[in-house]
Amino acid sequence: MRGRSIISDFDMKRPAVKLGYVLSVLSLVAVAIFMIYPLLWVVLNGFKTEKEALQFPPALLPSEWHFSYYIEAWTSLNFAKYMGNTLLLFSGFMIIKIIIITLAAYSLAVLQVPLKKGFILYFLATLMVPGMVLMIPNYLTLQSLPILGTNLLGTYWAYWLPGAADGFGLFLLYSFFLGIPKDLFEAARIDGASEFRVYWQIMLPLTKPVIATLIIFGFTYVWKDFFWPLLILKNENWPIATAVYSAIYKTNMGRVGVNVQFGILTLITIPPMALFLFFQRYIIQGITFSGIKG
Repeated sequence: MRGRSIISDFDMKRPAVKLGYVLSVLSLVAVAIFMIYPLLWVVLNGFKTEKEALQFPPALLPSEWHFSYYIEAWTSLNFAKYMGNTLLLFSGFMIIKIIIITLAAYSLAVLQVPLKKGFILYFLATLMVPGMVLMIPNYLTLQSLPILGTNLLGTYWAYWLPGAADGFGLFLLYSFFLGIPKDLFEAARIDGASEFRVYWQIMLPLTKPVIATLIIFGFTYVWKDFFWPLLILKNENWPIATAVYSAIYKTNMGRVGVNVQFGILTLITIPPMALFLFFQRYIIQGITFSGIKG
């Protein structure tokens, strides 16, 4: 007996359906192999000697397994320090972003906000502006913060504050709030709940799948971001991507073996993959909810 499927056991008795099913499975297996092979090749090259990693034709498996190259990859870049910097940047980045965009999305979707359509069009327009275009205006703003006149360059706030303005996340939450039945709000208000209590105790817990998606996107963004931190942060506060770029292309670390560089690539790939696997259940819940809320 097969598990749940859109193809029933009765349909599988038909030769044409069975052939199509087998071809579909084989196609998925082929796609999976093509996607996994490059990653597997990078991981295994971290165990090889430099000569073996550069040989042609290349061999997938190393002739001898050298775990010491991964230890060298970890120590040569001071991974612990820069991973700590990255996690600190990500934590502040996401906390400020979630507070701001959940409140904004809740206000636009639920409350009677003046000029609501104008605000929605404004936030929609920000999605059409490339991030590189905003770098110079953001840099000048952080150099002399309006009203306060404070220079935030060189501090973590210079990274956290611009990242909180996320039009994509706002619209994702806005659409999510619109799909929640209005009766839920009315019942809470009839029971005497304030507007903030409705947001905090009812609406915010429902957004876990959406927030999980935003956490994955946010972590991926911070993890791979190297140019903006290079402009605004001090060297000791750099995230992992900026540190890797600077170490390989600007310092003598470029002379380390290719196999060690493969080890570095493997190490910086593990955290985003682990985060995705951890939050995968919430993402599936969000997709399921989006599919049945109509």
